[in-house]
Amino acid sequence: MSIKNFRKRSPMVVGIISIVGIAIATTFAFFIDRIPALKQAYEISAEFKDAAGVTAENQVRVAGIKVGTVKSVELATDRVLVTMEIDNGTEIPADAFAEIKLATLLGTKFIDLEAKGGEPYLEDGDVIPLERTSVPYEIYQASNQGTDVLEAYGVDPDRPSVIFVGRITRQKGVPHLLDAALSIDPAAQLILCAGAPDTPELGREVTAKVEKVRQERGGIIWIEKMLERREVIQLLTHATVFVCPSVYEPLGIVNLEAMACETAVVATATGGIPEVVVNGETGLLVPFESDGAGGARDPDRFAADVAERLNSVLADPALADRMGKAGRRRAVEQFSWTAIAAETAALYAGLT
Repeated sequence: MSIKNFRKRSPMVVGIISIVGIAIATTFAFFIDRIPALKQAYEISAEFKDAAGVTAENQVRVAGIKVGTVKSVELATDRVLVTMEIDNGTEIPADAFAEIKLATLLGTKFIDLEAKGGEPYLEDGDVIPLERTSVPYEIYQASNQGTDVLEAYGVDPDRPSVIFVGRITRQKGVPHLLDAALSIDPAAQLILCAGAPDTPELGREVTAKVEKVRQERGGIIWIEKMLERREVIQLLTHATVFVCPSVYEPLGIVNLEAMACETAVVATATGGIPEVVVNGETGLLVPFESDGAGGARDPDRFAADVAERLNSVLADPALADRMGKAGRRRAVEQFSWTAIAAETAALYAGLT
């Protein structure tokens, strides 16, 4: 079409075409960031209890795939704010969980974003709150001083107790533990420090099982909030035994944290847990056979085995004490960052 012919067109037609063009362009500009393939790089932040060694330029990953980099690490009153730049085309669900993890044995860290759901997605400037973040384990110092945390949550320091600390996921085996609870010595308190269920369905299932334990056994204390480190240490230190009913764990760092607090451990013999918990020395291991779908092949047998081993430790305070002390020694001597660094240095020295 020549310029001359275009000029001969009705001004009204030209005006309509212009308005439609502007509307299309405006709509495209408005929705461009909502199209994954066209979404521009953006920044989000996450609150952590401490920096745990993470620095600018460390990777941000989802399911093992790099999706961004750490831009800055800043102190924000009582917590650390880590700002991340997320790559073009990457959408992170608004309920994502952020965890600082170890990338190499030399101490390099990365931020792992566990994307659980779909829409809505995090937008530029959004912050993942402290209750949905975690940091790598460290060797806690057991503390027998004070019972204020126990009293605040209704835990009787003069009664034996079984404690679980972790998120409500299928992997962590919380439903199996609650099934086992009905067979645990009723003289013992069951302290369930568990929140942030993976799905609403799992949350409802766990709630129903907790209510059943309350009605048929009693003695269960469910703490759903994100606890401060000091609170976790006091609860672990005063517990008789820590339980880890996970159906799988790459290592089972939470067991090391309990061992560092001189607490005996009863844990599933799966994944890397047997590398941490020495059966009969630092705790007791529970045999486990997977059904291949994220659960136990025989749930009733597994629950009974968990209860039986917990009862064995509860019935013998001297055994629990010996296992707790042995666990502390093992955590410090084999799994502290000092021990890991020395072992890594020796390995590299042997290659020269």
